[in-house]
Amino acid sequence: MWATGGNWDGQLGLGDTEKRSAFTKLSGVSDVATIATGGSHSFAIKDDGSVWAWGYNSNGQLGLGDKTQREVPTKVDGIEDLAAIAGGSSHTLAVKRDGTVYAWGSNMFGQLGNGSFADRLVPVLVDGLTDVVAVAASSYSSYALTRQGNIYAWGYNFFGQLGLGHTTNQTRPQLIGSLSDVIAISAGQAAAYAIKADGSVWSFGWNAEGQLGLGNTTDRWTPTQIAAAEHVASTLTPARVDFGTVERGADMTPQSVAFQVTTGSMNLDFAKDALGVDAGAPGLFSGYTPGTCTSGLMYDASGSCQFDLTGKINGGTGPRVGRIAIPADGTLAKAVVLTATANITGSWLKADRSVVDFGKRALNTPVDETVIFTNRGTADVSVSNVQTTGTGFSVTEENCTDTSGVLEPGASCTVSVRYAATRGGAFNGRLVLTTDAVAPLVRVPLSGVGDAPRLVRSQARFAFGTVPKGTTSDPQTLTLRNAGTQALNLTSFNLMRPGPFGIVGNTCGATLEPGADCAITLDYAPLRRALNRNRAILVTDDPSNPTLYFPLTGTGG
Repeated sequence: MWATGGNWDGQLGLGDTEKRSAFTKLSGVSDVATIATGGSHSFAIKDDGSVWAWGYNSNGQLGLGDKTQREVPTKVDGIEDLAAIAGGSSHTLAVKRDGTVYAWGSNMFGQLGNGSFADRLVPVLVDGLTDVVAVAASSYSSYALTRQGNIYAWGYNFFGQLGLGHTTNQTRPQLIGSLSDVIAISAGQAAAYAIKADGSVWSFGWNAEGQLGLGNTTDRWTPTQIAAAEHVASTLTPARVDFGTVERGADMTPQSVAFQVTTGSMNLDFAKDALGVDAGAPGLFSGYTPGTCTSGLMYDASGSCQFDLTGKINGGTGPRVGRIAIPADGTLAKAVVLTATANITGSWLKADRSVVDFGKRALNTPVDETVIFTNRGTADVSVSNVQTTGTGFSVTEENCTDTSGVLEPGASCTVSVRYAATRGGAFNGRLVLTTDAVAPLVRVPLSGVGDAPRLVRSQARFAFGTVPKGTTSDPQTLTLRNAGTQALNLTSFNLMRPGPFGIVGNTCGATLEPGADCAITLDYAPLRRALNRNRAILVTDDPSNPTLYFPLTGTGG
């Protein structure tokens, strides 16, 4: 992966905030399947379905459980098996390979789609969406495209950019009923666009600069068709190909698609590396045979050819959705939506929840959640171990490892997971079951937030080294950040005794709000040749660590 341009928030992922005028390779992420950017934040989905984030994070739009900026790619815990991602100004949307949608970051206008206005620092499930194949995000609005060709929209709607015929904000996904048979969506600052299977393009929302392409500057509250260029047009039939249920790892039965020019003429660029594949999993739907289509051949009006599509599903199970576009004369002529349902022969244990989010909880107040695991395969499965990872999570009860030891196809077992926050801020972990199934480890991400202040410090000591007597060292700065959810009270910061160490700067007031930081600066001015030691004492109301001691050392030379 390579990046260039502005980098004031570390959004290039190169470990600094220096801008680049030429593409520079990122060292922190590889095997990338797809990428996306937001206001000043960036994402990469790897081949294994994991997502990595970096850049600006003032509202938790990186999904890392805090509001700290990242200058290198950092793995987002609590969500896996991703197929697509999109970034708004300060929120993020992601599609899992099972067709569900998750969101995180700013929720000022309900753009996370969970019925509230609370920001979320970790991924949360968007209400009521299934079979989603793509998402798009404008500044404060969100969109999802389903495999059936429908668009759902939610969030900010001042300019009618949700396409619902009014300007009322929405905190949950709403169907745009006037638009169907859609194969692609995108979003601008406060406008959205859709391409239908017949090749027509539709737009709606803010239009002060004519960005809707409708020949005027009038906002549109409902999707409006953009006048098409008449010099060339083509069709792909069918617009959707369903491979049905296929065994994981097996080749799909080839399906034929017909290409035809209906207006004008075009040079068909039917080369393998020119096929645009946007699949629900890497390698899915990637196989094809050209049939009677010839790359480089000029097709006139009524000219046609036929090609076959196939592929295989190498991982996971359940619905898979992709898209393949055929370029002509350097443009995407048309696209075919591809669908399949992955099956698996043998034992396969599936959880009823993709993530367990305990939400915000008071400290030392346990809460339990139950996860149900079902054998969705065709053979018996045995569970040998059940455990949790991550601080604050534990298994309180389970019947998956009972002495009977076997779950027949269709049978279920349950696990009760307890979360007890011991400090303020985010907690992340996993519930892990070890089985003898085809996929032996079954993992369910766990997340929660301790509802209390939490102090994070940039360093634990001050070491000034050797400084000539009668001079003053370079200053050293301690940064304090409240990574919790409640205001942090800073009672005092003092030196234990007088001496050559001094506090020369302090931007910390009496209170540090959640996500805020402040700085305390010290220096060292020895008066004689000797080793000097002291301690600074910081007193706060952080319930997990109310008093911190900072050793100070320096030698007068």
